[in-house]
Amino acid sequence: MITRKHNNPPRDIKWKSVSLNIYVHDELEEIKKHIQEQRDLLHPEMKLQRVTIPMTIEILSNQYYLNNIVLPKAWEK
Repeated sequence: MITRKHNNPPRDIKWKSVSLNIYVHDELEEIKKHIQEQRDLLHPEMKLQRVTIPMTIEILSNQYYLNNIVLPKAWEK
C-alpha cells in the first residue's frame, strides 16, 4: 500500500480518517490547486491562508449537496 502525507487535523474538531486511491488523491490535489488559484485572484488578502485537502473535500461535498439535494427539493415545492 502506498501512503501519502499524513494530515494532522486540529483536535477541537471531530475528524474522520479516510483512505484514498492515489489517483483520487492526485485529482484532489489538482482541484485544490485550482481552488487556491481562484481564491488568490478573487481574495488577495487571503493569499497566505492555504487551501487543504479536507477543505477541498468539504467544498466538493457542499457543492454536491446544494446541486443534487437542496435544489431538486426546492423545485418540488
